[in-house]
Amino acid sequence: MKVIGITGGIATGKSTITSFLRENGFIVIDADVISKYVMSKGSHAYYEILREFGEEVLNEDNWIDNKKLGHIVYSSNSKFEKLTEITHNKIEGLISEQIKMYRVNFGEKVIFVDAPLLIESGIQKIVDEIWLVNTEKKLQIERLMEKNKISEEEATKRVEMQIPMEEKVRYANIIINNSASKEKLYKRLLEEII
Repeated sequence: MKVIGITGGIATGKSTITSFLRENGFIVIDADVISKYVMSKGSHAYYEILREFGEEVLNEDNWIDNKKLGHIVYSSNSKFEKLTEITHNKIEGLISEQIKMYRVNFGEKVIFVDAPLLIESGIQKIVDEIWLVNTEKKLQIERLMEKNKISEEEATKRVEMQIPMEEKVRYANIIINNSASKEKLYKRLLEEII
């Protein structure tokens, strides 16, 4: 069984790709879903995050508000690195457990791991191959502004907080450009899988 990590910069279109893969019957482990679980109310990471970043990251129900936390951690590299330090081992452990479970119980030929910070967090060591989703920086910023309802300045800052795309390319086995139409994107994906 092959484990393929799908990564790329923020707002490059990984969700479009993983939705297509799920619709076509492939298993996709979502690191963002696991991250939310790791940071859920009452967890060890939840209390570590509160100690590090304060109660201003909470919503009215005392759950961690990802938008509030995002505003803080995307304001400086050290805060971003601290959040990664708190959560990454726990996220990696749960992804590894899911991979083992699928391997034992389903024997799938390929499993995808959708992990936006696959390289930044060091999770790339648990996948066999890396697919890097790329798009033009301008389009990336526009998508992020629209998706998160944030300013161009904040979107640019978030894009620039991540490892530059030129560096991520060194880790990639396959580069998927997501600047064209969905039809071209889906055709390319099927070519790579088959």
